[in-house]
Amino acid sequence: SLDGEKSIFDGLKPQKSHEELKTEALAKRTAAHQREMEHLQRELGSATLSLLQRTTRGNREKVKGNECFRIGETQEAFDCYSRSLALDRTNPVTYANRAMAAIRLEQYELAEDDCTRSLSLDSTYIKAWSRRGMTRFKRGNYKGAADDFDEALTIDPSSADLRKLWQNARDKYVEVEGKSLPCRDTSD
Repeated sequence: SLDGEKSIFDGLKPQKSHEELKTEALAKRTAAHQREMEHLQRELGSATLSLLQRTTRGNREKVKGNECFRIGETQEAFDCYSRSLALDRTNPVTYANRAMAAIRLEQYELAEDDCTRSLSLDSTYIKAWSRRGMTRFKRGNYKGAADDFDEALTIDPSSADLRKLWQNARDKYVEVEGKSLPCRDTSD
């Protein structure tokens, strides 16, 4: 009988669920983002600036980031957007722009997080929906990508590009999962 004997399984904790692991990973990424912003705020001396000064400098960094991105200096653009966010975290466009730079730098998890932050500030910002859809597609989350493109299509139903992205994500989901997603009303 095994009664009374010590098992090698005694004291082992049950495995965490997929959802618990996702929640923990998100919490770690959120804490890392907070540390990054605090470090940049100290570096930029933002505590000594007025709200107007922070907003103005944040916008200047965003514009500089746009210029760098336009000429292909993706890492510098990312850094400018990061400084902009450290000065003013209320601009959904800056988060979406940094996400686009992160996509180019193949930092998909960070890009997805930035798109989510952008959407928490403005749930109608179509570029954040489409960029998050792109990052989810690149990360193999085809259902999530299709859902994001679908949400973007509710905002701009006439976009042929969004419809194409949505269809590609759905097709890839069918290919990988072997089942289809519910169809959206295409009569709009």
